[in-house]
Amino acid sequence: MATKDREHIRRLREEANEIRRKQEAEAKRKRLVTTIGLSTLAVAVVALIVVMVVFGPKWFGPKAATVAGSGNVAVMGSDGKQTEVPIAMSEDGVAIMVGKPEAPVTLDYWFDFSCPHCIDYHTVMDPTMKDLIVSGQAKINYRPVNIVAPYGKEAAAALLAVMAHQPELFYSVTDGLLDIPAQEQMNWTANDYAQHLSGLGVTNTDIITETANGTYRSKVESNTQVARDAKLKGTPSLAVNGQMQEQLPDAAGLIALVGANGGDVSAVPTPAAAPAA
Repeated sequence: MATKDREHIRRLREEANEIRRKQEAEAKRKRLVTTIGLSTLAVAVVALIVVMVVFGPKWFGPKAATVAGSGNVAVMGSDGKQTEVPIAMSEDGVAIMVGKPEAPVTLDYWFDFSCPHCIDYHTVMDPTMKDLIVSGQAKINYRPVNIVAPYGKEAAAALLAVMAHQPELFYSVTDGLLDIPAQEQMNWTANDYAQHLSGLGVTNTDIITETANGTYRSKVESNTQVARDAKLKGTPSLAVNGQMQEQLPDAAGLIALVGANGGDVSAVPTPAAAPAA
């Protein structure tokens, strides 16, 4: 009888041990699944944080303000005569398009208000660019971006505000902003540009308000990123019918390029040769 009791107790212990082993194995499995799940979740959270840091500003940040403006602008040729031609923002708000839509040649011109080379190039090339527009042989997509110094962004934003409300002032405002000494602009705020616009013929109060508020600052940033994505090497840069020029042409070279790309430049005034250094 005692032997049967001991055997029964032994079987009960073995069964209890087997149940305990199964419970411990199940608990271990659950811990492993939980650990793997938490690790996977942690990796996913880290990945999400990285994605948000990299792409969040683009997806959820302030959207670039839309610039819409069109009309006519007076363009003065080198002969002193003024001709009114169409001016409008491109549909994507990246370029300021000046010239007759049917012009056979399109020039894309990237510039930065804070770029000293852009100021020098503008001084030399502006008369010829205007002659090409007036002749109807070229239209120009002016593309203000900001690569050099921060104040260039504020100046470009001010120009976009002008384009939104008084596009006929495009050239006078562009010239006026380029004429401000760099050392002076380095300390300017958006309010300084807003106040300066009044002296450049701006009368629309929305322009003053939008400039002071930096309404189009994000648009300048967006347009600059578009230029970088297109592998723009720097400013100033020029493309003829979509073909980026490795070397910036001088005035005579630009006329020749327009002629070589379908324009009739026979009536375009030939610029005087630069004096020898």
